[in-house]
Amino acid sequence: MLAECIKETLGTISEWTGAAITTRGHYFPPAKVAGPGDRKLYLFIEDPSEQSVKRAKVELKRVLEDITNQALQLPGGTQPGKYLVV
Repeated sequence: MLAECIKETLGTISEWTGAAITTRGHYFPPAKVAGPGDRKLYLFIEDPSEQSVKRAKVELKRVLEDITNQALQLPGGTQPGKYLVV
């Protein structure tokens, strides 16, 4: 379900801006370190027009910020830290 939502969002941004957006690299769990020659997961934006790439980047950042803010509004969205600073 999440993968479909991500594909739909990337597709919408791609259609709107004209830039191609693809995922590249590999997912590494938080405890695992990427080996030499391995690259962490990232989004690759390409288009002959620099303006299209910039618009896609701005829109991706906006969507990520919106989703992050929505997640923080959920119950338990902000978990207390492990340490207390006195």
